[in-house]
Amino acid sequence: MRLTRTAIVFFGLFALTTYAAPHYQSSLNFLFWYNYGKTRGFSQIPAGGGPGTTSPRRPYLNQLGVDRTNIYNLMLAWHVNQFKLYGGYQFDRQSGHSRVTQLTLTHATTFPAGANVRTRYNFDLARIGIAYFYPHATQRLIIYPAVEWTLLNFRSSLTSPGIRTQRDFDASTVRFGSGFIYNFSHQLAFNMTAFTVIPNLTQLDVYTVAGRFMYLLAPQTRSQPTIFLGMRWQRIRFQDHQRVPNYIKITEWPLLEVGIKVKLIS
Repeated sequence: MRLTRTAIVFFGLFALTTYAAPHYQSSLNFLFWYNYGKTRGFSQIPAGGGPGTTSPRRPYLNQLGVDRTNIYNLMLAWHVNQFKLYGGYQFDRQSGHSRVTQLTLTHATTFPAGANVRTRYNFDLARIGIAYFYPHATQRLIIYPAVEWTLLNFRSSLTSPGIRTQRDFDASTVRFGSGFIYNFSHQLAFNMTAFTVIPNLTQLDVYTVAGRFMYLLAPQTRSQPTIFLGMRWQRIRFQDHQRVPNYIKITEWPLLEVGIKVKLIS
């Protein structure tokens, strides 16, 4: 519901901006990209914030056999003159299977040493944001600031024969970013972006740094398909204010990135 209300506000403000402009050029683009790479971190999940219901800063992901992640990203981006309004969803699913070597307590559920544990984590991110592009006089370099609302959809599931625990919650924050695009030619460009948060503004911190080379495959076609290849670093940290807090911290690096962008409407 929060995501729907925020989307309506963003699109309403953007529609007013474009309506007020007497002459504007617009396009709607669809982007899909895939990330694969290493993940590390921990998830401290108590039950109701009660002491003695979780191991401190455990379990570690690698103790559960989770050390790789597959991330699927979808995004729609609406460009009007120098503005861009975008919304997207990141499916960040991590899973593993391992025999735990020491007693693990999470969400008031105990997994004894030697237990075979199957683990599934969701660290999904929904994003809605706006950016403004400042092109250099030569058009080779374009710099842009951005601001976005980010929602974390967290879910964990740990199962062992006769033992099961599950936890899920949402948390959101506002992120601030900047980036640049450098055009080597009409078809080849390099894009760099970075997003951060104001520390302690909310319970959720999400940091991202990404760089990608982009190549326009068919500049004469209406869809103008563009492929891109690059690397990404991402950190997600959440800590609430319970007596014993839910405390999650993961770092995903290095992440290989490959994707495609197509123009739907112009």
